Amino acid sequence: LVSKLQELLPRTVAEQSGIEQPAPAGDAPGVLLPPASLPLGPVDPPAVVTTLAATGATGSSATISAVEAQQMLAYARDLNRSLEQLRTVYAELERSYLATIEALAAALDARDSATEGHCERVTGITLLIAEQLGLQGPELKALHYGAALHDIGKIGIPDAILRKPGQLTEEEWALMRQHPQLGERIIAGIDFLRSAVPVVLYHHERWDGSGYPFGLAGETIPLGARIFSVADTFDAMISNRPYRRGLPFERALAEIHRVAGSQLDPTVVEAFRQVFERVIALPAVQGAQTAPIAGLDVPVGTATGADLPAHHARP
Repeated sequence: LVSKLQELLPRTVAEQSGIEQPAPAGDAPGVLLPPASLPLGPVDPPAVVTTLAATGATGSSATISAVEAQQMLAYARDLNRSLEQLRTVYAELERSYLATIEALAAALDARDSATEGHCERVTGITLLIAEQLGLQGPELKALHYGAALHDIGKIGIPDAILRKPGQLTEEEWALMRQHPQLGERIIAGIDFLRSAVPVVLYHHERWDGSGYPFGLAGETIPLGARIFSVADTFDAMISNRPYRRGLPFERALAEIHRVAGSQLDPTVVEAFRQVFERVIALPAVQGAQTAPIAGLDVPVGTATGADLPAHHARP
């Protein structure tokens, strides 16, 4: 029975799931395990037996009796239960990963009161743009992680620089611009975060090649980083800062269009325009302009396009 299962079951599961099962090496018994992303749908035990029986009757060297068919049915049911348990464990693990990432992002925001809520806003905006562009599944998940952790490298930037109210010196600029590479070093060795590296490392690159740390241009910049850059730039303009109030949403959208093709990917900017109403309806985005500006009487909407390069040099 085991040898018959070895011959017939991989083919049957592949037919049911749409995924080819690897053949076992040598004479070793095959062990069917779901892939890491667990894409298999539930196995239909009666269909497994029906397919096995039909396969045995139509050219396979293996034939099965009624007793063996019942044994296979029991095996298929056990396999189905095991897959369901694995899916449950995997979903719980994913939720734990995401909760950890969001907690870390909140801690990063809390380090600088001027950017409170920034990670939540840019993550929400980034995902809306990505969905409009057709990203889904693992690509969308990687972008979610990257957006939430984009500034994790700032852990390595001294508070004296990160929270300095005035202009940075050239030496301080040089340190600040190291935060994407610091972030990459932090997460690259963590398996479940490795897919977030492109956003963390390249989110300050610009479409025209004038960004940092590598001066990449155009489509040599990973798509996730180009998507995030639009979200990040919009949030920089609409958010209150200690030295000025944010732009109204419509004016910020106009500025985004103005720098399409220079700072930002035009295709991504168009996708942003298409989801603009959904973006400004996000509660986190609605709250971006309510942050107090302590001790300053700054008129509403004093951010300008001049803030765009400054934001990308000193977030």
